[in-house]
Amino acid sequence: MGRSDPIQGKPGTYAINALICASDCKTGIPIADLDGNWITLIRTAAMSAAAANYLAPAAQTTIGFVGCGAQALSHLDAFVDLFPSLRRIYLLSRSATSAERVAIAASKKGLNSMIVNDPGTLVSQSEIVVSMAPRLPDSKPFLDARLLPSPSFASSVESG
Repeated sequence: MGRSDPIQGKPGTYAINALICASDCKTGIPIADLDGNWITLIRTAAMSAAAANYLAPAAQTTIGFVGCGAQALSHLDAFVDLFPSLRRIYLLSRSATSAERVAIAASKKGLNSMIVNDPGTLVSQSEIVVSMAPRLPDSKPFLDARLLPSPSFASSVESG
């Protein structure tokens, strides 16, 4: 499956594109082409939400997203549906535009959004943390799990 991160912030351009070809099981003839990028977004968010369903604290009210690209919107949908107790989302992104886009989507789902510049603030204030930050050249660790509240849940879906 392909990653769906935009190439250098250019909307609609992707570093890797995925295509799924569904074939008839008896004849092998292709019967459908599916957008692998969309499926990857939904599948990845579903895996994070499934893990959180079993491991996250009960009745959590805060969630934090590290990275606000395409994965963030899929994760927002999955987590808001699964955890109706969520009330606030903390957002950390290299791109103010991406963070604002996720904040608007979160607001439409009834969440109060806080765009933050400090990873420590996000981690210490979020009962659920989902890191979707891609690995960048010369990137250094910047999240400190010791700041997570107890109990909490964290998921990392990218290599950053």
